[in-house]
Amino acid sequence: MNILKSLLRNKKHEPQSEIGNQILPDDLTENLHLIKEIFMAPLNEDLIIREFMIKSFNQSAAIIFMDGIVDSQMIEEILLKPLMQHEKEVNQNDILQYIKDYVSTRNIKFAKNLHECRDRIINGDTILLVDGVVEALIFDTPKMEHRSVDRPQNELVLKGPNEGFIESLAVNKALIRKQLREEKLVTENIRLDDRAFNPISLMYISNLANEEIIAEVKKRLHTISRDSIQNIGILEQLLEDRPYSLVPSILYTERPDRAVSFLLEGHVVLLMDNSPACLIVPVTFWSFFHTQEDTTLRLWYGNLIRLIRIFAFFVSIIIPSFYVAATTFHTEMIPTDLALAIAAKRETKNSIKMGTIQVAVKVVGKNKY
Repeated sequence: MNILKSLLRNKKHEPQSEIGNQILPDDLTENLHLIKEIFMAPLNEDLIIREFMIKSFNQSAAIIFMDGIVDSQMIEEILLKPLMQHEKEVNQNDILQYIKDYVSTRNIKFAKNLHECRDRIINGDTILLVDGVVEALIFDTPKMEHRSVDRPQNELVLKGPNEGFIESLAVNKALIRKQLREEKLVTENIRLDDRAFNPISLMYISNLANEEIIAEVKKRLHTISRDSIQNIGILEQLLEDRPYSLVPSILYTERPDRAVSFLLEGHVVLLMDNSPACLIVPVTFWSFFHTQEDTTLRLWYGNLIRLIRIFAFFVSIIIPSFYVAATTFHTEMIPTDLALAIAAKRETKNSIKMGTIQVAVKVVGKNKY
């Protein structure tokens, strides 16, 4: 058992290969060999490498993507067909410009090292490598399966929208931008130092959010060092300023409209893939007594409901302790009739318990003999 634990511990902390930091060579065969080594192909059958010939300048090329998380039809119709069927002669120096002109995708980027190529493939993008070119072209082709937008499971309201976050980061950002059409709404993607690449998106309104708070959030994110952060709940524990405090400083919500209301107050919103919720930082104790439905009510009604909510919170804390103290140590504070009723109730419960125990003892005795 100890040997197995030692092997698992050594495997967990085994340093990752530095091959991903290498600059892309200009040889297609060598590039494909390095990528296969990174993704353990052909053992890893999800990695798809499609080699073909670009007729316009008679040059061999290859596209690389991860099966199951890309739009295969988009790759076939928009990427492969224009490059394989167009036969206009092109100067070798104009290869990249030719590809940008004839491939009608919404976004084309370039990468010069294998580290960035690896991250893009993992996130559902398609990489195009051309023999003799030291840069890789990155095409935005992700298509990950996710459930449709549904109503929130826990934060239900009577008045207001019924859309809730889902497990798709792109959809969640779109839900926020749908309700807050603001040109100053900024989205920053943060890459953590972890083995499993799970991007985190920071959203804030640049002219409302405090720059020191934004810098502090980024600092805490970059100091996190774990093998994997699978969802927003784990991230919340790692960001918490006082993990043993009874009052949290981070708010967890599954409602886009609630996230928007906090954005308009200058807070920062954190989003992740695989999480049907977001984190709002920083928040105070009183933020937990506000619901999104309060904003749809009139001023006096909304404030009255908040006061009732706060009053009920303190009552729920004080009344049970007061009851225990009064019935156990200060019975003289209780009216005589109430004290007798409580005592009779306790006596009834005790007699029922004793009767149950006696029946159980008799049954056990009969079974024994």
